Amino acid sequence: MGKKSVTQKQIAEELGLARITVSKTFNNPEMVKPETRLKVINKASEMGYRFSADISHLAPKVGARNDKCVLMIGNEDFFHNSFWVSVTQGLGEVLKENSVGLTLALVNEENEQKNQMPAEILNGRYDGVVLMGVYQSGYYRAVAKTGLPMVCMDITPELYNENRVCDILLADNVSGMYNIINTLTQKGYREFSFIGSINVTQSFHERWQGYCIALLNAGISVNPEAQAINGEKNDFYRIGFIEAALSSFCQKPEVVVCQNDVTAFITRQIKEQGHPLLTDETIIVGFDNMPEFTRNIKPLYTVENYPKKMGWAAADMILWRMENPGCIFRVVKTPVLPIFEPE
Repeated sequence: MGKKSVTQKQIAEELGLARITVSKTFNNPEMVKPETRLKVINKASEMGYRFSADISHLAPKVGARNDKCVLMIGNEDFFHNSFWVSVTQGLGEVLKENSVGLTLALVNEENEQKNQMPAEILNGRYDGVVLMGVYQSGYYRAVAKTGLPMVCMDITPELYNENRVCDILLADNVSGMYNIINTLTQKGYREFSFIGSINVTQSFHERWQGYCIALLNAGISVNPEAQAINGEKNDFYRIGFIEAALSSFCQKPEVVVCQNDVTAFITRQIKEQGHPLLTDETIIVGFDNMPEFTRNIKPLYTVENYPKKMGWAAADMILWRMENPGCIFRVVKTPVLPIFEPE
């Protein structure tokens, strides 16, 4: 079942704003106060509003150009995801408190494949860069070669385990997933399957680790023929790919554990369409607690990772790195909270 389209009128009603304010945010953003613009973008993302293809002009510049300014790099679908919008809010708040400016640059898949830097990073006016989203290892290396102090929210497993190029911020993925799976095994569930691209990002890899540790601690073997863990960056966001992965399983899983809430949402759609290996009793687990994908879902199994607080942490990290450019690279992991909401 597809989601109904969200209208600008509905966004305005949710925020208690005039519809014209929401309209101006999308069509004439320079006419709307930056703080109001960010509220509208955040609520629109949370509600699942379908943005136009290029919305980089909507993002406000947080903080004036003072002595220092940070460039934040995001994927072109950045504002389609409430997680990254909330991270941006937190990042901007702390930088503004420290009189540091913040500007957003969006990159597309072609930029990433060719290791093309945003024009903003080449003009020499920035003092640090925060990279958000999922990229290939070569792109992280290319940004690092600019010599700017750099913090990445997530990174490839390759660059996490060796040859690090920057400071890294992650949620506590292992414990979050471990606690979800441990709770389900204690409830008596025994047949588990995992779907996700575990070699694309360190976050997904750690969620897989937490999943495996919890099953092994419960005396449950991880059957490789009941797991779908190999795929490219966006494969597990495609309904056809997920359907094929589910159909390949050697067993009918009681619990399907997904790399994040987006994949879990798509898997629920497949379940509703009557996939032969998914029944009404099949539990589907997500991660990130993104409201546009978890609202009104019961039972709900996901993990809250507090994206705004992660934004605060990212700001603290880039400010520290700007003051300590010669120190060894650090990894910071922020707390999470497993969520269990029964029917």
